[in-house]
Amino acid sequence: MSELVEHDHVLGIVERDEAVRENRPHRIAATICRDREGGILVLRRAGTLSRFPAGTT
Repeated sequence: MSELVEHDHVLGIVERDEAVRENRPHRIAATICRDREGGILVLRRAGTLSRFPAGTT
């Protein structure tokens, strides 16, 4: 289950795929992993994903 959000107010509950399909704003999360030497873990997304495929921005 996903939340449909606008300006941090929940407008309703929809599945994530519906929010993406209808181009509605929805919450996401990100994690940055660093090692002791300051290196950053970079994840390359699959080219088949609908949003930001294969590392595009």
